[in-house]
Amino acid sequence: MRLKFWHKNTLILACAGLFSLLIIYLLISAGDLENTPAAEKKIEIADSTLRGYKDGRLLWSMRSGYIWSNLSIDHAVVENIYNGQFYDQDRLLLDKLSARKVQVNAPQERFYADKGFRAVMYRNYAPDQPVDVWGEQLNYSASDKKSRLQKQIQVVDRGTQISAERAEVDHSSNQITFGKDALLSRPDSSLTADSLLIDLNRDIFTAQKNVELIRQPEDSADEFKKQKTVIYTDRLQANVSKDTANLTMSGNILIKQSDKQAVGDQASFDEINQLFKLRGRASVVFDKTETLLDVTTRQKLKNKEILQEKLQLNSEAIAINTDTKDFEAEGSVQVTVKGKQASARKAVYKRAAEKIYISDNVLLRQADGSTVKAELVVVDIATEKFTAQGQAESTIYLQR
Repeated sequence: MRLKFWHKNTLILACAGLFSLLIIYLLISAGDLENTPAAEKKIEIADSTLRGYKDGRLLWSMRSGYIWSNLSIDHAVVENIYNGQFYDQDRLLLDKLSARKVQVNAPQERFYADKGFRAVMYRNYAPDQPVDVWGEQLNYSASDKKSRLQKQIQVVDRGTQISAERAEVDHSSNQITFGKDALLSRPDSSLTADSLLIDLNRDIFTAQKNVELIRQPEDSADEFKKQKTVIYTDRLQANVSKDTANLTMSGNILIKQSDKQAVGDQASFDEINQLFKLRGRASVVFDKTETLLDVTTRQKLKNKEILQEKLQLNSEAIAINTDTKDFEAEGSVQVTVKGKQASARKAVYKRAAEKIYISDNVLLRQADGSTVKAELVVVDIATEKFTAQGQAESTIYLQR
């Protein structure tokens, strides 16, 4: 028994001695090895504290300014990273990385963070405006310069926050792509789509397919902001590189407020001038019923199936002032309701008066087929009444 006990302790002491010799060798030789070519290094530890414990008791503690080893270590697991960086040559891709657990695979050039991570990305033109990214998992591949993010992802860029379960970062182009589970939210609005891309270098958001933008009502003197506004479109692009945002939309655009609906093929929003411009078969429908737009109703509106029942204004282009809610229409203007139609080159809607003023070569057609040419036709929204003003010329058809 004594022999076995002595033999066991001898092995423990021998292993401890070999480990101590390795540490001492690294510490003693560290200063001489700093000039060794980087190609020969496999692992490097700088400004670290090494501690040894046994049964919860601290056995030893050593601080080292520099330790390295040329042992072939291709895979490593590191816990509690508090400040990491990813580089592509001299370019910083991710900064200030913190993670609970990290696995590094050198041959595959992969870095995998699990159980929570947080990092910072920078714009090329504005390094003082970082973008915070965090989530549960990050899988970085140095070979294709991409990071795959999963679970409880949050991207925060100034006043904008995006949440999702999956995302992909292309570090070559500095772009982040999200799927249809993504939600973009700001203090006054939210956006969902089947695909959402953020271009950090150009400061552009691009949403595609089934885009829905909801602007919540605000306690404001601005009449437009007082109402909830919902915008549907096939594609939306927002340029936020300046202090004010510029929006462009295309494909099946539908704008809904409590008393109006507008449709068009293309649209743009100029935040500086507070102008929303609709183009390409643009229409505004005045709907006093405040009908909720479900999928079926929206499709009918796009197909012009319910327009004959509502007071509508059609034109080549409509410019809506989102501050006053007035708008102007130009080019092949038509205002129709229940068989009556006024056509001209220009129309102006005044929100305060709830009237449409139609001018420039106006032709008014009545339900009975009679026509009136006038300098001006005024349409009262509430009564749906057409009134010709100024010099007028009428043609009346008598029934026989």
